[in-house]
Amino acid sequence: GCYGSKDVRTPVLDALAAKGIRFQNGFVTYSVCSPSRGSILTGLYPHQNGQVGLATHKYRMYPGIKTLPAYLNEAGYRTGCIGKIHVNPESDIPFGFRPPAKSPLLVGNFARKKLPQYTLLADSFFRRSDTPFFLMVNYPDAHFPWKHQVDGMPKNPMSGNDIKSTLPFIGVNTARIRAFVADYYNSIERLDDMIGRLFDKLKDSGKDQNTLIIFLADYGAQFSRGKFSNYEAGLKVPMIIYWPGKTEKGGVRKELVSSIDLLPTILEAAGIKTP
Repeated sequence: GCYGSKDVRTPVLDALAAKGIRFQNGFVTYSVCSPSRGSILTGLYPHQNGQVGLATHKYRMYPGIKTLPAYLNEAGYRTGCIGKIHVNPESDIPFGFRPPAKSPLLVGNFARKKLPQYTLLADSFFRRSDTPFFLMVNYPDAHFPWKHQVDGMPKNPMSGNDIKSTLPFIGVNTARIRAFVADYYNSIERLDDMIGRLFDKLKDSGKDQNTLIIFLADYGAQFSRGKFSNYEAGLKVPMIIYWPGKTEKGGVRKELVSSIDLLPTILEAAGIKTP
């Protein structure tokens, strides 16, 4: 909603943007997950770190590439990741905390199983100690296949009859595509709900005023000219950053920013020298 959509309802993310900085021109380095996530975790382009394709297809980083949790672990941070990593080899991405073995929260979880577990695991992580922490939470929404409603979320799901047009970059407006778009919006509303529950647990831990929050997607929506393409809709993503007492309230920045900027930004915020 804070990016101008009149159809989707995202009160949590809208409130985050009102408190923090919303980037109008945030881009990722690749329009599918593994190479995009590889850049987030290394601060390098895919051709530099080696993760040039999907981990599913056995693509992997070059040997000796240092990743974000390795830097933070060395600096005394507790690190954790809930949800999929999907970058090879995961042994080079040494998050200290991961969901238990065989949990759907270790992978993409596109069936949206056990959604409340994301919140419960994050709550446990937040409360564990007063050591500085980094937690990445990778939700399965919004990801194809779009799910109409899961665990009562969203409370009032939309149907294709509720919207008049499809996403502008698709270039086609039919009843079938409107139905897909409606469930894409339902997935986003479910994501907003999940993030709200996460923020509630962060606040309950008493650490919310000393935590830098970064929200972004790893690529654009899976429609024509979106995911898998080099068009803007595949590479341009929402990006909101909020750091209590540090970021400008309700700021909007129009400069071009990239996901390769995230690792050095996080290290600088943590007081760690950037290579």
